[in-house]
Amino acid sequence: QAYALFGTPAAVYGRLLDQRAGRLDADDPDSLHAVLSYASGLVVTVRAAVLSVEEAQPRFWLRGTKGSYRKPGLDVQEPQLKDGATPTDPGFGVEPEAAAGRLVVVREDGAVEGSTLLTDKPETYVRLFEGFAAALASGREEDVPVPATQARDVLRILEAIRESARTGRETPAWPVLHQTHMFTFDLHSHEATAPSHKPSTPSPPPSPPPGPSPTAVSADLATLFSPATEPRDRVEPCNPPISHPAVLTTFAFPKMRSTALFSVAAAVASALVSAEKYIIFLKKGASVDAYVAKITAVAPVEVTRTFDVFNGLVVETEAHTRDSLAAFPEVESVEVDQVITIGDCNTGPC
Repeated sequence: QAYALFGTPAAVYGRLLDQRAGRLDADDPDSLHAVLSYASGLVVTVRAAVLSVEEAQPRFWLRGTKGSYRKPGLDVQEPQLKDGATPTDPGFGVEPEAAAGRLVVVREDGAVEGSTLLTDKPETYVRLFEGFAAALASGREEDVPVPATQARDVLRILEAIRESARTGRETPAWPVLHQTHMFTFDLHSHEATAPSHKPSTPSPPPSPPPGPSPTAVSADLATLFSPATEPRDRVEPCNPPISHPAVLTTFAFPKMRSTALFSVAAAVASALVSAEKYIIFLKKGASVDAYVAKITAVAPVEVTRTFDVFNGLVVETEAHTRDSLAAFPEVESVEVDQVITIGDCNTGPC
């Protein structure tokens, strides 16, 4: 939610705790305290605690030059569903007055004035489902309620918080990345454009899609805090232009081993490497050894792994042999192994 409101910070300072045991624990925490610092001077404090006994759980507390805003309470949809309500019921997602936000502003004459702001038109699960339906119908990434790129950026922030907790120092949110690689795949021409390697100064992420924020309960808040003035989200143009949303950006963190793992479409894989790996599942009762004997007779195949429980195996063979591997009656399915290693991050671009 902090990312949705303010974008990606410039740096983070984090503490991870085992609150039940009463100690710092960066490896197996149950609570966190993080400070997100932005280039504009904005500072956002994020806390998540497993132990928090309150009559009304604090949710948001914004403080600006012209006032402040407090919002208590958690999402009411879950308890409403447990009580038998459905997302199409009138009043679903509407919070009780006790959970209303409180806005306090300083008037022109210096007087302090407070008012209660009710969330009368909540963004419920229905909006989420409608967004997914629209994305499935259009096939466009921008129609997905939470695009994968935004989830990726939140993971960047979490990685930086963990690194800060381990080192005890503020950690830049962006320089933890060595390289940013993009693959563009055109579904019509079946051509993949490999990335050009760029210096390790990645640009901030794409902006979240336009639309009402879940917490934008009043136009007064937008005027008061003006999050749009935060210069947070820019993206370098892709060359050639992206022709389909099957675009992947992958990262190598300093603490990772010397390989970068890419989850890519089969056609992208065949355009980048001369061999492909396939995961093959056989029908119940079929013999893996007998199947291997059959496929080695028709193509050069290396068996890299077998799965006794699932009666399957992983093979590496020449590209474009999927049909040959599947042309046997004992085969249940053949899938491309979507984990591909390209290069060495310690010795060069990966």
